[in-house]
Amino acid sequence: MMDEETVDLSVNFSNIRHAVTVREWKSGFCRARKKVILNGVSGSFRSGELVMVMGVSGAGKTSLLNILAGAQKGFSGDVSVIDKGQRARNVNSVYILQDSLVAEFLTVNEAMIFASRFKIGRSRKAEDLQELIDRILVSLSLYELRNDRSTGLSGGEKKRLTIALEMIRDPTVMFFDEPTSGLDYSTSIQCMKVLKKLAKDGRVIIATVHQPTPLVLQECDQLYVLAAGKCIYNGRYDAIVQHLRASFDIVCPQTYNPAEFLLEIASDAYENDWRDRLLTASESPNGEAVDGLLQDIKLRYDLPYGATFFRQLAVLVRRRALITHRDISLIGLRSAIHILCIAIVCILYHGIGRKAEDVLNNMRYILNTLSYFSFVSHSANCSVIPREIPIVKREHFNGWYSILPYYLSLVIVDLPLHLMAATLYAIVTFWVTGQDMEIQRLAVFVAGCNGLAIVGHCIGYTTGFIFNVQNASILGQTYMVAFFVSSGYFITRRDAPSYLQWLFDISFMRHGYNSLVVSIYGFNRTRIDCDEMYCQYTVPKKILQAVDVEDSGGWPNILNLLYLTLVFLVLGYFVARRRILNVTTRK
Repeated sequence: MMDEETVDLSVNFSNIRHAVTVREWKSGFCRARKKVILNGVSGSFRSGELVMVMGVSGAGKTSLLNILAGAQKGFSGDVSVIDKGQRARNVNSVYILQDSLVAEFLTVNEAMIFASRFKIGRSRKAEDLQELIDRILVSLSLYELRNDRSTGLSGGEKKRLTIALEMIRDPTVMFFDEPTSGLDYSTSIQCMKVLKKLAKDGRVIIATVHQPTPLVLQECDQLYVLAAGKCIYNGRYDAIVQHLRASFDIVCPQTYNPAEFLLEIASDAYENDWRDRLLTASESPNGEAVDGLLQDIKLRYDLPYGATFFRQLAVLVRRRALITHRDISLIGLRSAIHILCIAIVCILYHGIGRKAEDVLNNMRYILNTLSYFSFVSHSANCSVIPREIPIVKREHFNGWYSILPYYLSLVIVDLPLHLMAATLYAIVTFWVTGQDMEIQRLAVFVAGCNGLAIVGHCIGYTTGFIFNVQNASILGQTYMVAFFVSSGYFITRRDAPSYLQWLFDISFMRHGYNSLVVSIYGFNRTRIDCDEMYCQYTVPKKILQAVDVEDSGGWPNILNLLYLTLVFLVLGYFVARRRILNVTTRK
Protein backbone atom coordinates (compact mmCIF):
# COMPACT_ATOMS: atom_id res chain seq x y z
CA MET A 1 0.00 0.00 0.00
CA MET A 2 0.98 3.63 -0.40
CA ASP A 3 2.79 5.64 2.19
CA GLU A 4 0.60 8.00 4.14
CA GLU A 5 2.47 11.03 2.83
CA THR A 6 0.52 12.97 0.26
CA VAL A 7 1.88 12.32 -3.21
CA ASP A 8 2.38 15.45 -5.31
CA LEU A 9 0.17 14.21 -8.14
CA SER A 10 -2.62 15.84 -10.12
CA VAL A 11 -4.73 15.25 -13.22
CA ASN A 12 -4.99 18.50 -15.17
CA PHE A 13 -7.18 19.24 -18.17
CA SER A 14 -7.71 22.39 -20.17
CA ASN A 15 -10.30 23.49 -22.75
CA ILE A 16 -11.67 19.99 -23.34
CA ARG A 17 -14.13 19.96 -26.22
CA HIS A 18 -16.04 16.94 -27.45
CA ALA A 19 -18.96 16.51 -29.84
CA VAL A 20 -20.70 13.54 -31.41
CA THR A 21 -22.74 13.09 -34.55
CA VAL A 22 -26.36 12.12 -33.95
CA ARG A 23 -28.90 11.11 -36.57
CA GLU A 24 -32.56 11.92 -36.33
CA TRP A 25 -35.59 11.71 -38.59
CA LYS A 26 -37.08 14.98 -39.74
CA SER A 27 -39.74 15.32 -42.42
CA GLY A 28 -39.19 11.72 -43.49
CA PHE A 29 -35.40 12.11 -43.92
CA CYS A 30 -32.53 11.00 -41.70
CA ARG A 31 -30.42 14.04 -40.91
CA ALA A 32 -27.09 14.22 -39.10
CA ARG A 33 -26.16 16.99 -36.71
CA LYS A 34 -23.42 17.78 -34.24
CA LYS A 35 -24.28 17.45 -30.58
CA VAL A 36 -21.94 19.21 -28.17
CA ILE A 37 -21.05 17.06 -25.16
CA LEU A 38 -18.24 19.10 -23.60
CA ASN A 39 -17.59 22.72 -24.49
CA GLY A 40 -14.29 24.02 -23.16
CA VAL A 41 -14.11 22.59 -19.64
CA SER A 42 -10.93 22.88 -17.55
CA GLY A 43 -9.85 21.85 -14.10
CA SER A 44 -7.32 20.14 -11.87
CA PHE A 45 -7.90 17.12 -9.62
CA ARG A 46 -5.23 16.60 -6.95
CA SER A 47 -4.07 13.61 -4.98
CA GLY A 48 -5.32 13.22 -1.43
CA GLU A 49 -8.77 14.54 -2.35
CA LEU A 50 -11.97 12.75 -3.33
CA VAL A 51 -13.33 14.46 -6.43
CA MET A 52 -16.96 14.04 -7.50
CA VAL A 53 -18.06 14.99 -11.00
CA MET A 54 -21.75 15.78 -10.85
CA GLY A 55 -24.45 16.74 -13.34
CA VAL A 56 -27.86 15.88 -14.71
CA SER A 57 -28.25 13.24 -17.40
CA GLY A 58 -26.55 14.38 -20.60
CA ALA A 59 -24.41 16.99 -18.88
CA GLY A 60 -21.19 15.29 -20.05
CA LYS A 61 -19.85 13.88 -16.79
CA THR A 62 -19.27 10.35 -18.11
CA SER A 63 -17.69 11.71 -21.30
CA LEU A 64 -15.31 13.81 -19.22
CA LEU A 65 -14.39 10.79 -17.12
CA ASN A 66 -13.81 8.68 -20.24
CA ILE A 67 -11.51 11.36 -21.66
CA LEU A 68 -9.51 11.68 -18.46
CA ALA A 69 -9.22 7.90 -18.17
CA GLY A 70 -8.01 7.57 -21.76
CA ALA A 71 -11.06 5.61 -22.92
CA GLN A 72 -12.47 8.24 -25.28
CA LYS A 73 -11.30 9.38 -28.69
CA GLY A 74 -12.36 12.34 -30.79
CA PHE A 75 -11.81 15.29 -28.46
CA SER A 76 -9.66 18.40 -28.42
CA GLY A 77 -7.85 20.06 -25.58
CA ASP A 78 -5.04 19.09 -23.24
CA VAL A 79 -4.94 16.40 -20.57
CA SER A 80 -1.87 15.76 -18.46
CA VAL A 81 -0.83 14.03 -15.26
CA ILE A 82 1.65 16.03 -13.22
CA ASP A 83 3.84 13.99 -10.89
CA LYS A 84 6.13 16.03 -8.63
CA GLY A 85 6.18 18.94 -11.04
CA GLN A 86 6.88 16.84 -14.12
CA ARG A 87 4.48 15.67 -16.83
CA ALA A 88 4.17 11.91 -16.37
CA ARG A 89 4.38 9.60 -19.38
CA ASN A 90 3.24 6.33 -17.81
CA VAL A 91 0.60 6.51 -15.09
CA ASN A 92 -0.51 3.60 -12.93
CA SER A 93 -4.25 4.11 -13.26
CA VAL A 94 -7.44 2.03 -13.27
CA TYR A 95 -10.94 2.71 -14.56
CA ILE A 96 -13.80 1.02 -12.70
CA LEU A 97 -17.02 1.10 -14.69
CA GLN A 98 -20.52 1.43 -13.33
CA ASP A 99 -21.36 -2.29 -13.47
CA SER A 100 -19.76 -4.12 -10.54
CA LEU A 101 -19.24 -7.36 -12.46
CA VAL A 102 -16.67 -9.92 -11.37
CA ALA A 103 -15.88 -13.42 -12.59
CA GLU A 104 -18.59 -15.81 -11.44
CA PHE A 105 -18.14 -18.95 -9.34
CA LEU A 106 -14.83 -17.75 -7.83
CA THR A 107 -14.34 -17.02 -4.16
CA VAL A 108 -13.13 -13.58 -3.14
CA ASN A 109 -9.67 -14.92 -2.35
CA GLU A 110 -9.47 -16.88 -5.63
CA ALA A 111 -10.44 -13.81 -7.63
CA MET A 112 -7.71 -11.84 -5.87
CA ILE A 113 -5.13 -14.57 -6.50
CA PHE A 114 -5.89 -14.65 -10.23
CA ALA A 115 -5.72 -10.84 -10.36
CA SER A 116 -2.32 -10.90 -8.66
CA ARG A 117 -0.99 -13.44 -11.17
CA PHE A 118 -1.95 -11.10 -14.00
CA LYS A 119 -0.68 -7.92 -12.43
CA ILE A 120 2.48 -9.08 -10.64
CA GLY A 121 3.46 -12.29 -12.42
CA ARG A 122 6.25 -14.44 -10.93
CA SER A 123 8.19 -11.62 -9.33
CA ARG A 124 6.87 -12.32 -5.81
CA LYS A 125 6.45 -15.44 -3.76
CA ALA A 126 3.02 -16.94 -3.13
CA GLU A 127 3.30 -16.19 0.60
CA ASP A 128 4.06 -12.53 -0.06
CA LEU A 129 1.17 -12.28 -2.53
CA GLN A 130 -1.26 -13.78 -0.05
CA GLU A 131 -0.07 -11.36 2.61
CA LEU A 132 -0.67 -8.46 0.19
CA ILE A 133 -4.12 -9.82 -0.66
CA ASP A 134 -5.03 -10.16 3.01
CA ARG A 135 -4.01 -6.55 3.70
CA ILE A 136 -6.15 -5.29 0.85
CA LEU A 137 -9.15 -7.37 1.92
CA VAL A 138 -8.82 -6.14 5.51
CA SER A 139 -8.62 -2.51 4.39
CA LEU A 140 -11.83 -2.92 2.36
CA SER A 141 -13.67 -5.00 5.01
CA LEU A 142 -13.72 -8.10 2.81
CA TYR A 143 -11.45 -10.40 4.79
CA GLU A 144 -14.32 -12.19 6.49
CA LEU A 145 -15.82 -12.90 3.06
CA ARG A 146 -12.62 -14.23 1.48
CA ASN A 147 -14.02 -17.78 1.15
CA ASP A 148 -17.44 -16.69 -0.19
CA ARG A 149 -18.17 -16.92 -3.89
CA SER A 150 -18.72 -13.68 -5.77
CA THR A 151 -22.22 -14.76 -6.86
CA GLY A 152 -23.37 -14.57 -3.22
CA LEU A 153 -22.05 -11.07 -2.50
CA SER A 154 -24.27 -8.05 -2.12
CA GLY A 155 -24.05 -5.03 -4.42
CA GLY A 156 -21.83 -3.08 -2.04
CA GLU A 157 -19.57 -6.07 -1.44
CA LYS A 158 -19.17 -6.62 -5.18
CA LYS A 159 -18.31 -2.95 -5.59
CA ARG A 160 -15.61 -3.25 -2.92
CA LEU A 161 -14.32 -6.46 -4.46
CA THR A 162 -14.01 -4.71 -7.83
CA ILE A 163 -11.91 -2.04 -6.11
CA ALA A 164 -9.85 -4.68 -4.28
CA LEU A 165 -9.01 -6.45 -7.54
CA GLU A 166 -7.56 -3.23 -8.95
CA MET A 167 -5.59 -2.46 -5.77
CA ILE A 168 -3.14 -5.31 -6.42
CA ARG A 169 -0.84 -3.04 -8.46
CA ASP A 170 -1.39 -0.09 -6.11
CA PRO A 171 -2.72 2.47 -8.65
CA THR A 172 -2.04 6.16 -8.18
CA VAL A 173 -5.04 7.37 -10.22
CA MET A 174 -8.48 5.75 -9.97
CA PHE A 175 -11.58 6.60 -12.00
CA PHE A 176 -15.06 5.50 -10.91
CA ASP A 177 -18.16 5.79 -13.07
CA GLU A 178 -21.13 6.23 -10.71
CA PRO A 179 -19.83 3.95 -7.91
CA THR A 180 -23.04 4.39 -5.88
CA SER A 181 -25.36 3.35 -8.73
CA GLY A 182 -27.69 0.55 -7.67
CA LEU A 183 -26.69 0.77 -3.99
CA ASP A 184 -28.95 1.63 -1.09
CA TYR A 185 -28.49 4.64 1.18
CA SER A 186 -26.20 3.11 3.80
CA THR A 187 -24.17 1.11 1.26
CA SER A 188 -23.61 4.24 -0.82
CA ILE A 189 -22.17 6.01 2.21
CA GLN A 190 -19.91 3.05 2.98
CA CYS A 191 -18.70 3.00 -0.63
CA MET A 192 -17.84 6.71 -0.56
CA LYS A 193 -15.99 6.25 2.74
CA VAL A 194 -13.87 3.62 1.00
CA LEU A 195 -13.09 6.06 -1.83
CA LYS A 196 -12.30 8.75 0.72
CA LYS A 197 -9.84 6.43 2.43
CA LEU A 198 -8.17 5.61 -0.88
CA ALA A 199 -7.79 9.33 -1.59
CA LYS A 200 -6.26 10.01 1.81
CA ASP A 201 -3.60 7.40 1.04
CA GLY A 202 -2.29 9.78 -1.61
CA ARG A 203 -4.20 8.78 -4.73
CA VAL A 204 -6.18 10.81 -7.25
CA ILE A 205 -9.76 9.55 -6.90
CA ILE A 206 -12.27 10.84 -9.47
CA ALA A 207 -15.87 9.59 -9.40
CA THR A 208 -19.02 10.59 -11.26
CA VAL A 209 -22.25 10.79 -9.29
CA HIS A 210 -25.82 11.41 -10.36
CA GLN A 211 -27.93 12.56 -7.40
CA PRO A 212 -25.96 11.91 -4.21
CA THR A 213 -27.33 12.46 -0.72
CA PRO A 214 -25.90 15.15 1.61
CA LEU A 215 -24.03 12.54 3.68
CA VAL A 216 -22.39 11.19 0.53
CA LEU A 217 -21.45 14.71 -0.56
CA GLN A 218 -19.88 15.41 2.82
CA GLU A 219 -17.20 12.85 1.99
CA CYS A 220 -16.33 14.91 -1.09
CA ASP A 221 -13.28 17.20 -1.07
CA GLN A 222 -13.91 18.74 -4.50
CA LEU A 223 -17.22 18.95 -6.36
CA TYR A 224 -17.13 19.52 -10.12
CA VAL A 225 -20.60 20.26 -11.50
CA LEU A 226 -21.39 20.12 -15.23
CA ALA A 227 -24.35 21.49 -17.14
CA ALA A 228 -24.79 21.57 -20.91
CA GLY A 229 -21.16 20.58 -21.38
CA LYS A 230 -19.80 23.40 -19.21
CA CYS A 231 -18.52 23.59 -15.65
CA ILE A 232 -20.85 25.70 -13.52
CA TYR A 233 -19.20 25.00 -10.17
CA ASN A 234 -15.80 23.75 -9.02
CA GLY A 235 -15.15 23.76 -5.30
CA ARG A 236 -16.16 22.34 -1.94
CA TYR A 237 -19.67 21.15 -1.24
CA ASP A 238 -20.11 23.40 1.79
CA ALA A 239 -19.19 26.46 -0.27
CA ILE A 240 -22.01 26.18 -2.83
CA VAL A 241 -24.43 28.42 -0.93
CA GLN A 242 -21.85 31.18 -0.44
CA HIS A 243 -20.73 30.94 -4.09
CA LEU A 244 -24.25 31.32 -5.46
CA ARG A 245 -25.03 34.24 -3.17
CA ALA A 246 -21.75 36.12 -3.69
CA SER A 247 -21.31 35.55 -7.43
CA PHE A 248 -24.87 35.44 -8.76
CA ASP A 249 -27.07 36.80 -5.97
CA ILE A 250 -28.92 33.47 -5.87
CA VAL A 251 -30.19 32.39 -2.46
CA CYS A 252 -30.49 28.68 -1.76
CA PRO A 253 -33.48 27.81 0.50
CA GLN A 254 -32.36 26.60 3.92
CA THR A 255 -34.30 23.34 3.60
CA TYR A 256 -32.67 22.45 0.26
CA ASN A 257 -29.67 20.28 -0.45
CA PRO A 258 -27.34 22.85 -2.08
CA ALA A 259 -26.12 20.35 -4.68
CA GLU A 260 -29.67 19.41 -5.67
CA PHE A 261 -30.59 23.09 -5.85
CA LEU A 262 -27.64 23.65 -8.18
CA LEU A 263 -28.79 20.74 -10.35
CA GLU A 264 -32.31 22.13 -10.48
CA ILE A 265 -30.90 25.40 -11.78
CA ALA A 266 -28.79 23.50 -14.32
CA SER A 267 -31.85 21.61 -15.58
CA ASP A 268 -33.71 24.91 -16.06
CA ALA A 269 -36.36 24.03 -13.49
CA TYR A 270 -36.94 27.71 -12.60
CA GLU A 271 -38.51 30.29 -14.88
CA ASN A 272 -35.73 32.85 -14.61
CA ASP A 273 -32.26 33.52 -16.03
CA TRP A 274 -30.28 31.69 -13.31
CA ARG A 275 -29.18 28.89 -15.62
CA ASP A 276 -28.14 31.30 -18.38
CA ARG A 277 -26.11 33.35 -15.93
CA LEU A 278 -24.24 30.29 -14.65
CA LEU A 279 -23.53 29.03 -18.19
CA THR A 280 -22.40 32.46 -19.38
CA ALA A 281 -19.98 32.78 -16.47
CA SER A 282 -18.50 29.35 -17.27
CA GLU A 283 -17.58 30.13 -20.90
CA SER A 284 -13.89 30.05 -21.80
CA PRO A 285 -12.19 33.42 -22.37
CA ASN A 286 -11.78 32.86 -26.11
CA GLY A 287 -15.43 31.85 -26.45
CA GLU A 288 -14.66 29.20 -29.07
CA ALA A 289 -17.44 26.85 -30.10
CA VAL A 290 -17.15 23.18 -30.93
CA ASP A 291 -17.31 22.95 -34.69
CA GLY A 292 -15.74 21.04 -37.54
CA LEU A 293 -13.32 18.15 -37.13
CA LEU A 294 -11.96 17.70 -33.62
CA GLN A 295 -8.33 16.91 -33.01
CA ASP A 296 -7.98 13.24 -32.06
CA ILE A 297 -5.71 13.11 -29.02
CA LYS A 298 -4.72 9.60 -28.04
CA LEU A 299 -4.32 9.50 -24.29
CA ARG A 300 -3.57 6.16 -22.65
CA TYR A 301 -2.10 5.49 -19.25
CA ASP A 302 0.06 2.68 -20.62
CA LEU A 303 1.93 0.34 -18.32
CA PRO A 304 3.54 -2.98 -19.29
CA TYR A 305 1.57 -6.12 -18.51
CA GLY A 306 2.60 -7.77 -15.26
CA ALA A 307 2.69 -11.22 -16.90
CA THR A 308 4.10 -12.52 -20.16
CA PHE A 309 1.86 -13.65 -23.01
CA PHE A 310 2.12 -17.34 -22.18
CA ARG A 311 1.58 -16.73 -18.45
CA GLN A 312 -1.51 -14.66 -19.25
CA LEU A 313 -2.78 -17.53 -21.39
CA ALA A 314 -2.03 -20.13 -18.69
CA VAL A 315 -3.78 -18.11 -15.96
CA LEU A 316 -6.78 -17.37 -18.20
CA VAL A 317 -7.13 -21.05 -19.13
CA ARG A 318 -6.92 -22.11 -15.50
CA ARG A 319 -9.45 -19.50 -14.39
CA ARG A 320 -11.89 -20.32 -17.17
CA ALA A 321 -11.54 -24.06 -16.57
CA LEU A 322 -12.31 -23.56 -12.87
CA ILE A 323 -15.36 -21.41 -13.64
CA THR A 324 -16.59 -23.88 -16.24
CA HIS A 325 -16.15 -26.78 -13.84
CA ARG A 326 -18.25 -25.02 -11.18
CA ASP A 327 -20.95 -23.79 -13.55
CA ILE A 328 -23.68 -26.41 -13.18
CA SER A 329 -25.78 -24.91 -15.98
CA LEU A 330 -22.82 -25.09 -18.35
CA ILE A 331 -21.64 -28.61 -17.60
CA GLY A 332 -24.32 -30.50 -15.71
CA LEU A 333 -27.40 -29.24 -17.53
CA ARG A 334 -25.83 -29.39 -20.98
CA SER A 335 -24.50 -32.89 -20.31
CA ALA A 336 -27.96 -34.02 -19.26
CA ILE A 337 -29.52 -32.50 -22.37
CA HIS A 338 -26.89 -34.10 -24.56
CA ILE A 339 -27.41 -37.54 -23.04
CA LEU A 340 -31.17 -37.12 -23.38
CA CYS A 341 -30.76 -36.22 -27.06
CA ILE A 342 -28.62 -39.31 -27.65
CA ALA A 343 -31.25 -41.47 -25.97
CA ILE A 344 -34.08 -40.00 -28.05
CA VAL A 345 -32.14 -40.45 -31.32
CA CYS A 346 -31.30 -44.04 -30.42
CA ILE A 347 -34.96 -44.83 -29.70
CA LEU A 348 -36.37 -43.13 -32.79
CA TYR A 349 -33.81 -44.34 -35.31
CA HIS A 350 -32.84 -47.74 -33.91
CA GLY A 351 -31.55 -50.07 -36.64
CA ILE A 352 -32.66 -47.93 -39.61
CA GLY A 353 -29.27 -48.07 -41.33
CA ARG A 354 -29.52 -51.71 -42.36
CA LYS A 355 -32.63 -51.66 -44.60
CA ALA A 356 -33.33 -49.92 -47.90
CA GLU A 357 -36.93 -49.14 -46.89
CA ASP A 358 -35.55 -46.91 -44.11
CA VAL A 359 -33.30 -44.77 -46.32
CA LEU A 360 -35.52 -41.69 -45.90
CA ASN A 361 -35.53 -42.16 -42.14
CA ASN A 362 -31.77 -42.50 -42.27
CA MET A 363 -31.58 -39.18 -44.11
CA ARG A 364 -33.74 -37.68 -41.37
CA TYR A 365 -31.27 -39.03 -38.82
CA ILE A 366 -28.50 -37.21 -40.71
CA LEU A 367 -30.60 -34.02 -40.76
CA ASN A 368 -31.19 -34.32 -37.01
CA THR A 369 -27.46 -34.69 -36.43
CA LEU A 370 -26.73 -31.73 -38.69
CA SER A 371 -29.18 -29.38 -37.03
CA TYR A 372 -28.36 -30.48 -33.48
CA PHE A 373 -24.64 -29.76 -33.59
CA SER A 374 -24.92 -26.64 -35.71
CA PHE A 375 -27.55 -24.84 -33.64
CA VAL A 376 -26.61 -26.09 -30.17
CA SER A 377 -22.92 -25.28 -30.62
CA HIS A 378 -23.77 -21.83 -31.97
CA SER A 379 -26.26 -21.03 -29.21
CA ALA A 380 -23.80 -22.00 -26.47
CA ASN A 381 -21.89 -18.72 -26.90
CA CYS A 382 -24.86 -16.44 -27.50
CA SER A 383 -25.66 -16.26 -23.79
CA VAL A 384 -22.22 -16.72 -22.22
CA ILE A 385 -20.03 -14.32 -24.23
CA PRO A 386 -22.20 -11.15 -23.96
CA ARG A 387 -22.43 -11.52 -20.17
CA GLU A 388 -18.69 -11.54 -19.63
CA ILE A 389 -17.80 -8.76 -22.09
CA PRO A 390 -18.06 -5.96 -19.44
CA ILE A 391 -15.68 -7.91 -17.19
CA VAL A 392 -13.18 -8.45 -20.00
CA LYS A 393 -13.37 -4.77 -20.99
CA ARG A 394 -12.49 -3.64 -17.48
CA GLU A 395 -9.73 -6.19 -16.99
CA HIS A 396 -8.12 -5.53 -20.38
CA PHE A 397 -8.32 -1.75 -20.10
CA ASN A 398 -6.77 -1.87 -16.62
CA GLY A 399 -3.81 -3.88 -17.87
CA TRP A 400 -4.59 -7.41 -16.70
CA TYR A 401 -4.05 -9.16 -20.04
CA SER A 402 -4.16 -8.60 -23.79
CA ILE A 403 -7.02 -9.71 -26.03
CA LEU A 404 -5.34 -12.58 -27.89
CA PRO A 405 -4.63 -14.78 -24.83
CA TYR A 406 -8.19 -14.19 -23.63
CA TYR A 407 -9.59 -15.28 -26.99
CA LEU A 408 -7.32 -18.32 -27.12
CA SER A 409 -8.42 -19.32 -23.62
CA LEU A 410 -12.01 -19.47 -24.88
CA VAL A 411 -10.96 -21.85 -27.65
CA ILE A 412 -8.75 -24.01 -25.45
CA VAL A 413 -11.33 -24.52 -22.71
CA ASP A 414 -14.62 -24.58 -24.63
CA LEU A 415 -13.84 -26.49 -27.82
CA PRO A 416 -12.70 -29.76 -26.15
CA LEU A 417 -16.06 -29.98 -24.38
CA HIS A 418 -17.91 -29.77 -27.69
CA LEU A 419 -15.52 -32.25 -29.31
CA MET A 420 -16.10 -34.77 -26.52
CA ALA A 421 -19.87 -34.38 -26.79
CA ALA A 422 -19.82 -34.68 -30.60
CA THR A 423 -17.59 -37.75 -30.51
CA LEU A 424 -19.78 -39.49 -27.93
CA TYR A 425 -22.93 -38.72 -29.92
CA ALA A 426 -21.39 -39.87 -33.22
CA ILE A 427 -20.06 -43.22 -31.96
CA VAL A 428 -23.15 -44.21 -29.95
CA THR A 429 -25.79 -43.21 -32.51
CA PHE A 430 -23.81 -44.54 -35.48
CA TRP A 431 -23.71 -47.95 -33.83
CA VAL A 432 -27.30 -48.00 -32.47
CA THR A 433 -28.85 -46.84 -35.75
CA GLY A 434 -27.30 -49.86 -37.50
CA GLN A 435 -24.88 -48.17 -39.90
CA ASP A 436 -22.03 -50.19 -41.45
CA MET A 437 -19.41 -50.31 -38.67
CA GLU A 438 -16.37 -49.80 -40.85
CA ILE A 439 -13.47 -47.80 -39.48
CA GLN A 440 -13.28 -45.35 -42.38
CA ARG A 441 -17.04 -44.71 -42.30
CA LEU A 442 -17.08 -44.16 -38.56
CA ALA A 443 -14.00 -41.91 -38.77
CA VAL A 444 -15.59 -39.66 -41.40
CA PHE A 445 -18.88 -39.54 -39.49
CA VAL A 446 -17.13 -38.60 -36.23
CA ALA A 447 -14.99 -36.01 -38.06
CA GLY A 448 -18.10 -34.55 -39.71
CA CYS A 449 -19.92 -34.22 -36.39
CA ASN A 450 -16.86 -32.59 -34.80
CA GLY A 451 -16.47 -30.25 -37.76
CA LEU A 452 -20.08 -29.10 -37.50
CA ALA A 453 -19.73 -28.54 -33.75
CA ILE A 454 -16.48 -26.60 -34.09
CA VAL A 455 -17.62 -24.32 -36.92
CA GLY A 456 -20.97 -23.67 -35.21
CA HIS A 457 -19.11 -22.82 -32.01
CA CYS A 458 -16.72 -20.46 -33.80
CA ILE A 459 -19.64 -18.68 -35.49
CA GLY A 460 -21.11 -18.39 -32.00
CA TYR A 461 -18.01 -16.45 -30.91
CA THR A 462 -18.63 -13.90 -33.65
CA THR A 463 -22.33 -13.67 -32.80
CA GLY A 464 -21.67 -13.30 -29.07
CA PHE A 465 -19.16 -10.49 -29.56
CA ILE A 466 -21.38 -8.57 -32.00
CA PHE A 467 -24.77 -8.71 -30.27
CA ASN A 468 -26.14 -8.68 -26.76
CA VAL A 469 -27.95 -11.75 -25.39
CA GLN A 470 -31.36 -10.81 -26.76
CA ASN A 471 -30.21 -9.84 -30.25
CA ALA A 472 -27.83 -12.79 -30.48
CA SER A 473 -30.65 -15.23 -29.83
CA ILE A 474 -32.78 -13.62 -32.56
CA LEU A 475 -30.45 -12.29 -35.24
CA GLY A 476 -27.86 -15.00 -34.78
CA GLN A 477 -30.35 -17.71 -35.64
CA THR A 478 -31.33 -15.84 -38.80
CA TYR A 479 -28.11 -16.48 -40.70
CA MET A 480 -27.86 -19.95 -39.14
CA VAL A 481 -31.19 -20.71 -40.82
CA ALA A 482 -29.71 -19.47 -44.11
CA PHE A 483 -26.86 -21.96 -43.71
CA PHE A 484 -29.37 -24.64 -42.76
CA VAL A 485 -31.58 -24.09 -45.82
CA SER A 486 -28.51 -24.27 -48.07
CA SER A 487 -27.29 -27.51 -46.47
CA GLY A 488 -28.47 -29.54 -49.46
CA TYR A 489 -31.20 -31.50 -47.70
CA PHE A 490 -34.14 -29.26 -48.59
CA ILE A 491 -32.93 -28.32 -52.06
CA THR A 492 -29.79 -29.39 -53.86
CA ARG A 493 -27.21 -26.96 -55.18
CA ARG A 494 -27.91 -27.94 -58.80
CA ASP A 495 -31.61 -27.14 -58.38
CA ALA A 496 -31.05 -23.81 -56.63
CA PRO A 497 -31.12 -20.52 -58.58
CA SER A 498 -27.74 -19.66 -60.05
CA TYR A 499 -27.54 -16.39 -58.08
CA LEU A 500 -27.84 -18.32 -54.78
CA GLN A 501 -25.44 -21.17 -55.45
CA TRP A 502 -22.62 -19.24 -53.77
CA LEU A 503 -24.49 -19.68 -50.49
CA PHE A 504 -24.14 -23.45 -50.81
CA ASP A 505 -20.39 -23.07 -51.32
CA ILE A 506 -19.86 -21.11 -48.08
CA SER A 507 -22.44 -23.02 -46.02
CA PHE A 508 -20.61 -25.11 -43.44
CA MET A 509 -23.78 -27.15 -43.00
CA ARG A 510 -23.61 -28.29 -46.63
CA HIS A 511 -20.05 -29.52 -46.19
CA GLY A 512 -21.02 -31.21 -42.94
CA TYR A 513 -24.12 -32.75 -44.51
CA ASN A 514 -22.09 -34.09 -47.46
CA SER A 515 -19.52 -35.67 -45.16
CA LEU A 516 -22.23 -37.41 -43.10
CA VAL A 517 -24.03 -38.70 -46.20
CA VAL A 518 -20.77 -39.98 -47.72
CA SER A 519 -19.82 -41.74 -44.48
CA ILE A 520 -23.04 -43.78 -44.67
CA TYR A 521 -23.68 -44.28 -48.40
CA GLY A 522 -20.26 -43.59 -49.92
CA PHE A 523 -17.03 -45.61 -50.16
CA ASN A 524 -18.58 -47.82 -52.90
CA ARG A 525 -21.10 -49.34 -50.54
CA THR A 526 -22.77 -52.49 -51.86
CA ARG A 527 -26.48 -52.96 -52.52
CA ILE A 528 -28.70 -52.42 -49.47
CA ASP A 529 -31.04 -55.23 -48.38
CA CYS A 530 -34.77 -54.69 -48.89
CA ASP A 531 -37.44 -56.61 -46.95
CA GLU A 532 -40.34 -55.01 -48.81
CA MET A 533 -41.73 -55.91 -52.23
CA TYR A 534 -40.17 -52.78 -53.69
CA CYS A 535 -37.55 -50.35 -52.40
CA GLN A 536 -36.68 -47.28 -54.42
CA TYR A 537 -33.26 -46.77 -52.88
CA THR A 538 -31.28 -49.99 -52.79
CA VAL A 539 -28.23 -48.78 -54.72
CA PRO A 540 -26.15 -46.31 -52.60
CA LYS A 541 -24.77 -44.54 -55.69
CA LYS A 542 -28.30 -43.60 -56.74
CA ILE A 543 -28.92 -42.20 -53.27
CA LEU A 544 -25.85 -39.97 -53.60
CA GLN A 545 -26.96 -38.85 -57.06
CA ALA A 546 -30.44 -38.02 -55.78
CA VAL A 547 -29.10 -35.75 -53.02
CA ASP A 548 -26.34 -34.26 -55.26
CA VAL A 549 -23.43 -35.56 -53.16
CA GLU A 550 -20.19 -36.82 -54.70
CA ASP A 551 -18.57 -40.00 -53.37
CA SER A 552 -15.29 -38.21 -52.66
CA GLY A 553 -14.46 -40.09 -49.49
CA GLY A 554 -15.75 -37.32 -47.23
CA TRP A 555 -12.35 -35.88 -46.40
CA PRO A 556 -12.52 -32.95 -48.86
CA ASN A 557 -15.65 -31.82 -47.04
CA ILE A 558 -13.89 -32.23 -43.70
CA LEU A 559 -11.04 -30.11 -45.05
CA ASN A 560 -13.53 -27.41 -46.09
CA LEU A 561 -14.93 -27.46 -42.55
CA LEU A 562 -11.39 -26.93 -41.27
CA TYR A 563 -10.93 -23.96 -43.59
CA LEU A 564 -14.21 -22.44 -42.40
CA THR A 565 -13.13 -23.02 -38.80
CA LEU A 566 -10.00 -20.95 -39.36
CA VAL A 567 -11.96 -18.24 -41.16
CA PHE A 568 -14.53 -17.85 -38.39
CA LEU A 569 -11.89 -18.10 -35.66
CA VAL A 570 -9.95 -15.21 -37.19
CA LEU A 571 -13.14 -13.24 -37.82
CA GLY A 572 -14.25 -13.85 -34.25
CA TYR A 573 -10.95 -12.53 -32.91
CA PHE A 574 -11.15 -9.25 -34.81
CA VAL A 575 -14.79 -8.80 -33.80
CA ALA A 576 -13.83 -9.49 -30.17
CA ARG A 577 -10.96 -7.03 -30.40
CA ARG A 578 -13.20 -4.29 -31.74
CA ARG A 579 -15.83 -4.91 -29.07
CA ILE A 580 -13.42 -5.10 -26.13
CA LEU A 581 -11.39 -2.05 -27.12
CA ASN A 582 -14.58 0.04 -27.20
CA VAL A 583 -14.56 0.58 -23.44
CA THR A 584 -17.17 3.35 -23.50
CA THR A 585 -19.87 0.97 -24.80
CA ARG A 586 -21.70 -0.46 -21.84
CA LYS A 587 -22.74 -3.85 -23.30
